[in-house]
Amino acid sequence: MIRSGGWATRGHLAALVICSLLVRLLYLAPYPTGWDDVDFALALAEYDLLRMQPHFPGYPIYILAAHLFNSWLHDPFLALSLLSGVAGGLTVIPLWLLFHRMGNRWVASLAVWMYSVAPLPLITSIQPMSDSLGAFLAAWLAYFAWRVQESKQIEGSDAFVSGVGNATDRTQFVWPTLAAGVVLGLLLGVRISYLALSALWVWAVAQLLSDRGTSVGFRFSSATVSAVALAAVCGSWLLALVVSAGGVDSFAAVAVSFTEGHFSDWGGAYEANASLWERARLFLFRQIGGAGLGTVWPVDGIFNGVGLWRWVPTAAVVLGIVGLIPRLASDRNHRRPSKTAVFLCIWIIPYLLWAFFAQNVEKPRHILPLLPPLLYLLAAGLWHLAGWAGRLRQPRLYLLVGAFWLSGVMAISYPLLVEARTSESPMMQLARYVKANVSANDSLIFTWEEQRVLRLVSPAHTSIRLRRWEDFRTEVLQYQAKPMKVYATNALINGFNKDVAGLFREVAVFRGNPWLYPTYHTIVLYEGTSLLYENILF
Repeated sequence: MIRSGGWATRGHLAALVICSLLVRLLYLAPYPTGWDDVDFALALAEYDLLRMQPHFPGYPIYILAAHLFNSWLHDPFLALSLLSGVAGGLTVIPLWLLFHRMGNRWVASLAVWMYSVAPLPLITSIQPMSDSLGAFLAAWLAYFAWRVQESKQIEGSDAFVSGVGNATDRTQFVWPTLAAGVVLGLLLGVRISYLALSALWVWAVAQLLSDRGTSVGFRFSSATVSAVALAAVCGSWLLALVVSAGGVDSFAAVAVSFTEGHFSDWGGAYEANASLWERARLFLFRQIGGAGLGTVWPVDGIFNGVGLWRWVPTAAVVLGIVGLIPRLASDRNHRRPSKTAVFLCIWIIPYLLWAFFAQNVEKPRHILPLLPPLLYLLAAGLWHLAGWAGRLRQPRLYLLVGAFWLSGVMAISYPLLVEARTSESPMMQLARYVKANVSANDSLIFTWEEQRVLRLVSPAHTSIRLRRWEDFRTEVLQYQAKPMKVYATNALINGFNKDVAGLFREVAVFRGNPWLYPTYHTIVLYEGTSLLYENILF
């Protein structure tokens, strides 16, 4: 385990940070891609939870950080994207420090380099979204949690055991515990959906309380300080949210409404009548595998172009898993699992279950916090597999395989970066088309999530967000004068519990890369036919 690296190690880290930052900052995508980033941009102009600027839970720490960038850029989308780029590029620092303390430097270096160029961390860190900053803070939380358990290994004197030790000894225990509490509080203020990662903080506090090398009073006082720090940070931004919402009652109403919708309607959480296998297949193979690690996904072309490169990370993932199997089998022979194994399980399992059951599995960005520990495990598996070639050949073989894996992933990620930078999202294409080609005076446009971008680009048009046929019918009939034209998007029509064949005709199609826009990569604009109004009346 590396406590303090020499100049070569520091130079390696500096090169990694520079490369990680440059590849992101050169390809920032400062334009809206969907509902959420428009919410965030509007919040920089006027923060209002009641108007969904942004939507609940308010993202207070994220918006505050974005204000620091927007104060000198005066461009909300660019400020949000730049914040993502900086946070994403700097995430390699806590991961480097953590993985090098956990074990083998070869494994640590490959895992961090892979994270720096993997498709999902790259894409999320050039878009105006909160995920990249959340992943940055999550990495620091994991680092400080590891440092807490690592401090247990410090050899204390009798004075320290009795609770009278010197300040340096005490600092080794106190500061990582305190930092873990502060970082967790900040993390929840960026993405409260990362709540499951608080298991790392709970584990760190449990490690502190179980240490026999310090007095009971010192252990409990240190844990209390960390808990107070966590409560103070969370309490500060929660109080600000309540005040901004107009009071406790108003804030509670917004919270209940949003939470009910998220878990019962539009949020994409697991439903008992849904196919568990289909959800698991999408979650594991499309999102974690294809979007996160760059592996093959059968729906796309996998034997030509960029799809052919996906076989490289696929092979690396398979080999990494094969290399892990004997190591896991050997760990089972021990009475207790290693600290590293327990730590990785605490990092992965709670959030994996939360992301699978409580998040929208169609959006791969929700699995972002899982990638660092998974990449570390795969890199460790490759190291053990390379060991079969012999101790002398192991580093060389590992370096060769790692370089091949890294090259394959870069060949997948780079075209995505270029496309995200140079091509507008389907939602933006739709909004610009409507602004240029649809009359704003006598038309109604019915949408789902596309509405937010439509209103931003062309506020003169009447765009209405709904999902059900009954609501659609009611909305059209409330106008005394029959609208000259009625438009609807495929996201709305696909949600109708009614056969609408013949009631709409296709007007335009807007397409984007599914790896960049997983839920809205194809948007179809329809216009109502003459039969539509008759069907609505009867």
